[in-house]
Amino acid sequence: MSPPYHPIFEQFNRYRGPVKDGSIALDFLGTMARREFLQSAIGSCPSYLETNYPPVNEDVFAWIDLLTAVLEARQSFTMMELGAGYGLWGVRAAKAVQQQRGIPFKIVAVEAEPHHFTWLRATFADNGLNVADHGLIEAAVSDTTGTALFYIASPDGEYADPREWYGQSLIKDYEAVAEVVGSSDGGRQVMVLKSGWRGIEVPRITLNDLLADYAVVDLIHMDVQGQELPVVRASIELIDSRVKYFHIGTHSREIETELRQIFGSHHWTCRADFPGNREHHTPFGTIVLEDGIQSWSNPKFCSG
Repeated sequence: MSPPYHPIFEQFNRYRGPVKDGSIALDFLGTMARREFLQSAIGSCPSYLETNYPPVNEDVFAWIDLLTAVLEARQSFTMMELGAGYGLWGVRAAKAVQQQRGIPFKIVAVEAEPHHFTWLRATFADNGLNVADHGLIEAAVSDTTGTALFYIASPDGEYADPREWYGQSLIKDYEAVAEVVGSSDGGRQVMVLKSGWRGIEVPRITLNDLLADYAVVDLIHMDVQGQELPVVRASIELIDSRVKYFHIGTHSREIETELRQIFGSHHWTCRADFPGNREHHTPFGTIVLEDGIQSWSNPKFCSG
């Protein structure tokens, strides 16, 4: 393998083997997902595959964080994927641990969108993971508990198909409900907002709640569509005492600035920091980002 890859990839074997019928192999570890869960633009996959290491794109730093956290784990490995979608990064972590560490592991995956949560459970099972051994939670991660409204469709319907859209979020403070309508999708009530967007009511859970049961979490991968700042702000003390690595998808300049201040004030080490909506020249090549990326390591546990 040659540059621009990070050398950590060379410590993992590329998958060579069959692809389950109706599924697509998504990465070099052999993570599988059903075709029905994915965007229609994704092409076909052969029944047998010899994979390559991932391309240099917006995911490269998430890969580096994940593989680093796996290799540095000792007696066990724990990861939290917040805003998990169909569980891609959680399953990738499980595959990496199984390949290189052979230690007990637990994946906590939190997702609020009902279709995605159903797919999350299926993706774990399809990749040989016993759902009962892990923590799959149907909720939105927030700074408070209770319930909240959660976007599921845009006024023009462009953002509505759960296969095509993974950007759902808690509704903005300025929204108001215009009417409540029934839904053919399991009978769930749908709130039509005055803006024309549609939402459903979902439970909320805090990161403090999630961390309470774990003395150490090797990695948190978080993509919660604008809630990242209140989530971190409300839980930073517990994050600081229990979390080794934190990978965050960011969604505004204000969020990015305040996250730097919070983690910096607790003396965390910044491993990567790339604002969204721009092109970046990185050590591994040029990447174009829609969402931003911040990667942090905790000096209480990590050397860098």
